[in-house]
Amino acid sequence: MAKKQTPMMEQYLDIKSRYSEELLFFRLGDFYELFNDDALIASRELNITLTGRPTGDEERTPMCGVPFHAAESYIETLVKKGYKVAICEQLEDRKAVKGIVKRDVIKVITPGTVMTENGNDARSNNFLSLFYMVKDAWILVFSDVSTGEVIWHRITDCEKRSDMFDALSMYRPSEIILPEGTVLPQDIKDFMDNQFSNIVLSPFSTYHTQREVAEKAVTHFGDLGLMEEDVWEALGYMLLYLEDIIKSEISHINYVHQLSVGNRLILDTSSLRHLEITHNLRDGGQKGTLLDVLDRTLTPMGARLLKQWLESPLTDVNQIQRRQAAVAELITRGAERSHIRSLLDCIYDFERIVGRVETGSVSPRT
Repeated sequence: MAKKQTPMMEQYLDIKSRYSEELLFFRLGDFYELFNDDALIASRELNITLTGRPTGDEERTPMCGVPFHAAESYIETLVKKGYKVAICEQLEDRKAVKGIVKRDVIKVITPGTVMTENGNDARSNNFLSLFYMVKDAWILVFSDVSTGEVIWHRITDCEKRSDMFDALSMYRPSEIILPEGTVLPQDIKDFMDNQFSNIVLSPFSTYHTQREVAEKAVTHFGDLGLMEEDVWEALGYMLLYLEDIIKSEISHINYVHQLSVGNRLILDTSSLRHLEITHNLRDGGQKGTLLDVLDRTLTPMGARLLKQWLESPLTDVNQIQRRQAAVAELITRGAERSHIRSLLDCIYDFERIVGRVETGSVSPRT
């Protein structure tokens, strides 16, 4: 018969029961500790020493830890490998409390919501996706939490897989939210397994009614014009998921537009892949692609914009000519171009800095 758990371990197990799918970083003094299966995974993936601790069981509990001041890099490594990490902090001053200090999870970091300074490729977007199935359509939502951009797309023919594959190929999400009752067909899962690596599927349920979910989106985004109720519902589910995960202000997520709106060409999966627009056929990287040849941008914001332009080029002749005229003017005015480049070289990634400030994940060096 197992011995009674220590008070600290009882607290850990209680919190872990609410975050069973995440690796729980449990704050103990100057370290984040992981126990049991979490410790086995972290020790293997991070190549750190696995130890043990007497916690009341007959056998020592597997355990490993990382210093809290250096935890960010370890968390980034785990998230890039497709894991979710729950950060459990001490909520009281140890010196002012007798016994066990109060602890709880202050945020969860997932592949689609990572906001740490080095957690994302600065020159590419990191999209989180939501798939919401309604009676006669799929509603797809893509959001880059770090920049606040949200794109939604309605696929009216549920059997038309090419539209889904094209959207997935364009935005390449690192995580997909599945509201309660939404099940991805096997052929979509197979496509993701073949085309991408480490995409995390995140089932999500809420006690809110569908009407309340839709009202959540209306309140947050304000007037977006005439949209179907189910689109508002999909946007609302995304917001509720982000609030549940990030556990802080998300007002910076405020730029919403529809994928099919605008004079842009939506390149299909085959064209993006075989023309090697932004990812090559060899290893999926950018070396040797059209983006690799053209990208001489000096800011992360400019790099992300150029990537979007290449993946969804203009189709309106007037807009194309206007852009060509702007490029031609900069080419002929070398002195002004050099001056502009010198100014751009000093600009930080304001889009993501604002996002980190809003969510409380900004660091002093930022």
